[in-house]
Amino acid sequence: MGSVRGISTPRELAKALRDIRSRIYKDLPGWHHPPEFLELSRFDLEAEPFWKTHIGQTFVHETGNEVVGRVTVFLPNTAGTDGRFGVFDSVDDPAVSGPLLEMACNWLASRGATRVEGPYFFNIHEEVGLMTGGAEHPSAVLMPYNPLYYAELLRQAGFQSIRRFVTFRYDLETSFEVVTRKSRAIGKYALRGFDMKNIKAEVARLIEVYNSAFSENWGFQPLTSDEGHALIGNLLQIGDPTLVRIAEHEGQVVGFVLCVPDVNAYMYSIRGYPGILKKAALAWAVMRGNIRDCRVITLAVRKEYQGRALSSLLIESLASEARSHGYRNAELSYVDTENRQMRRLMTAYDFHSRKEYQLFAKELGEGGGG
Repeated sequence: MGSVRGISTPRELAKALRDIRSRIYKDLPGWHHPPEFLELSRFDLEAEPFWKTHIGQTFVHETGNEVVGRVTVFLPNTAGTDGRFGVFDSVDDPAVSGPLLEMACNWLASRGATRVEGPYFFNIHEEVGLMTGGAEHPSAVLMPYNPLYYAELLRQAGFQSIRRFVTFRYDLETSFEVVTRKSRAIGKYALRGFDMKNIKAEVARLIEVYNSAFSENWGFQPLTSDEGHALIGNLLQIGDPTLVRIAEHEGQVVGFVLCVPDVNAYMYSIRGYPGILKKAALAWAVMRGNIRDCRVITLAVRKEYQGRALSSLLIESLASEARSHGYRNAELSYVDTENRQMRRLMTAYDFHSRKEYQLFAKELGEGGGG
């Protein structure tokens, strides 16, 4: 029947990850085997900025010596009523996921939480949601991937869908005809790439624009300086500065589009390679510029400049730049289904919806179970 317990040591976390991947993920059609450190480093309480402002606990459901389910729950250090969950995995059995989620909810409730939502890994600026459509395709870099039955396990545990997001994909070589707006932009906006010689100052400018752009969006939490530098710093490790387009007006950064090479697409293409060769093959591909897919992570325009066609200008500039450097396909994610302005823009460019993600929530009653 198994049992549920909390874990915390690096060895326990690593074993849980390996057991879950071996039991649940290995035969999924869109799955590849990403390096373990990409996930496990996020649980480093000293190095990961997130844990400076949050407390959390990981729970596992074990049968014998094998982990068959896991989840991490967390909430801010400051008093609050909303908890969150992430890193949820389970075999397709509510007898496993039910007790696991119940104990996790009880942990949150015992610390004052009256509601829980997720999944997040770990905040709204990074991997958000549960994949609920499109699992036949490999996930883009820094996007969730999971079996589709997870949604039903959450529903059976009392969770309800509260938000839906979609991704859009387009072919840069054949489907995207750039409609230039240079006559409108000349003398108004200057477009440029990311300044690698002044990374610290450049990141600070992007954080300021990002927080201005999304301050009124659902669920938004300002990106702190530490979080922003860690997030963008990580992206630059796999990034291509030519895929970051920045718009300036009168010397002030007023918008940007952040795009990175999609290393997941490449890892998926070499998923049959022996493990020892994958890291070397990926490093070689990045160094040689052989990755041909990219992911648009965010498009941000300072609040007072929104509605001035700047979003279109940034997308067109990115598309031209990406095509000129040999990129073939791009995915734009996430797009909230309630963001009508962005969806109209995607339709105008004939971008095609490909994957779906949802957020789930549950009210916590006495005892945590609701």
